Amino acid sequence: MKMRITDLLDDYFDDSVNLTLTEAPSETAEPVPELLPAAQRETRGILRPALVLAASLLLVVMAGAVGYFRLTAGAPESGLPLAEEGSALLPPATEEPGPIGAYEATEDTVPAIEPPAPTEPPETVSPEEEAFFELFWELDRDSVKRYLAAHPEALEKGWEGLDINESGLDQNGTEMYTVYGDQVLAVNAADGITLIRVWLSDNNTRGVLAICKDTGRLSLCPAENLDVAGQTAGEICDGNGGVLAMTGSAFMDDGYANGGRLSGLAVCGGTVYGAPLGEAGDKRLELREDNRMYIVDSSNPLGEGTRDACEFHPGLIIDGVIYYNDFWSSPNPRAVLGQSSRLETMMVVTEGRLATSLGCGVDQISEKLAQYGCVQALNLDGGTSAMMYYKGQYVNRCSNTALPEGRALPTAWVYQPKG
Repeated sequence: MKMRITDLLDDYFDDSVNLTLTEAPSETAEPVPELLPAAQRETRGILRPALVLAASLLLVVMAGAVGYFRLTAGAPESGLPLAEEGSALLPPATEEPGPIGAYEATEDTVPAIEPPAPTEPPETVSPEEEAFFELFWELDRDSVKRYLAAHPEALEKGWEGLDINESGLDQNGTEMYTVYGDQVLAVNAADGITLIRVWLSDNNTRGVLAICKDTGRLSLCPAENLDVAGQTAGEICDGNGGVLAMTGSAFMDDGYANGGRLSGLAVCGGTVYGAPLGEAGDKRLELREDNRMYIVDSSNPLGEGTRDACEFHPGLIIDGVIYYNDFWSSPNPRAVLGQSSRLETMMVVTEGRLATSLGCGVDQISEKLAQYGCVQALNLDGGTSAMMYYKGQYVNRCSNTALPEGRALPTAWVYQPKG
């Protein structure tokens, strides 16, 4: 390749310069006339090689640029030969580069992104439902909702009218449970009642726990002909318009008694019957006008404002403290009345002396009641007197199969329906 450079040196040299990139000047070439002064010739002798070198480098750079544009743009008019693949001027072929920052996604490099699964909107909870579960705190909400999904007719009257009863002796209870895992037998929203199946003493004793929300509707009711003859818990309940009832006071028992002779002191709606037991360990449960229960010694004077009361022994939970008792530990049918820290009435009866339910001591009942928040509890007369009656039927079996309704009682604790 040949190129003439003349304009680069015109301002300094007055003669023409021929540069041949591929041909060296001949030794026999005619010398250039020395037309310049000596000093200028000396300077030219120094600068000329440098300028020639610079011009040569400039030509190399220009040639490289032209070659690059021919390679990338394919410009045959440049007159420069295209570099061949594999030559020294072109590295081995690779994949064609993309724009800076470009990224080509492939199945191997980018995982498939699944679209987000559609989510259901959060369930709207009505104020009525919230109020129900606030009152019936002991119920497991999920199990109740599943039950109602399977039995939508139960909600026909709304949450306030919810009334489910599967507590009969020929029934198996509901599929609802409490927050402690015990089976629910009945829920009565209007009257504020929950019946719960409890198993005690290593699950060999069957019982029922009733939680009643309004202690203001609880009272001790006497048999119709007290001092003459007693009545069953169911008879006293029905006779006083109650919805739920359990054992009340004990009675003088010679094995043939009819339940008419009261043992200890009883207060029924402000009317006092009998006399205090008064022995060591004998206790009195006093239900006062503030609708709170108090466990006191039976020898104490009757507390001010006491509207209903009965006596027996021993005290199981007093002011939140469990009093364990070794004497009352034999397996027997039991009856216990108490109150929770929420001022709920708590009734328990357990079956005993049966092949299907052996019976238990009082400590197991105390612990179960404490689990549900009980802070006051008194053991009542048990055995064949330990009965619970709800909505016209008994919900526990009497230990004497010849007396399915239990023995006649002088009094019974009766819970009134709302209104």
